[in-house]
Amino acid sequence: MLPVEMKQGENLKYEGGDVALLFSGNWKLIKTLHVNKDDFRIGTGEHDISVDCSFPSDDKGTLKLEVKTAGDPESVRSGTNKL
Repeated sequence: MLPVEMKQGENLKYEGGDVALLFSGNWKLIKTLHVNKDDFRIGTGEHDISVDCSFPSDDKGTLKLEVKTAGDPESVRSGTNKL
């Protein structure tokens, strides 16, 4: 789990190792987050990835999640959105 509070337009990027980087909407580094890289290791086989978020007002927010893996490609499919 990676608990982080993000503001509109911010981007969180993790490319391996022990840090995740929080950037502004124009990709200026805001914060470095120390993480346990083993929490991000996924073995072969079927897995579920979940994301939980809330938005501070009645406005509908948008969340974009990109997941890229290293190694041999595997098929990925989207599950149902739970609102």
